[in-house]
Amino acid sequence: VWRRGPDAFLDAAQAAGLSGAVVPDLPAEEADEFARRCRDRDFKLILLVTPTTSPGRAEKIVAACSGFVYVVSVVGITGERAAVGDAARTVVERLRGLTDLPLCVGFGVSTPEHVRGLKDVADGVIVGSALVRRLEAAGTPDGRAKAVADVAAAVRELSGALR
Repeated sequence: VWRRGPDAFLDAAQAAGLSGAVVPDLPAEEADEFARRCRDRDFKLILLVTPTTSPGRAEKIVAACSGFVYVVSVVGITGERAAVGDAARTVVERLRGLTDLPLCVGFGVSTPEHVRGLKDVADGVIVGSALVRRLEAAGTPDGRAKAVADVAAAVRELSGALR
């Protein structure tokens, strides 16, 4: 974003058909100007709130967001996990009083059990690493077809957990 310049980035993103972006390394203290530019273009800015984000900082983050708020479920790095703990539930409950934007939980969400555990708390779930792992099999033409089928099956299974 900054290397290209905010306006050039937004021009290119919208020309490519994007309607928003997750910008994980934009500090809340420096987000106001970019958030304004995004709002002026109806481009959704999504920032992250973690279990260790202070209440004051969380308030600044959600004020800058315009698409949804990305709630990080765990302390640590992204990737598949055996369980998604209660930290996500606590963060979502705390943020409910700060914004009307959807609160979507990611980092570690990878199984139908995770989705079932979050569906009554979060407005959405974000699954990344579990799908990327399936796509890694796409090294050959036969692998591509299998990877697409595996991703489609995983998405069906995960979305089925919402019912």
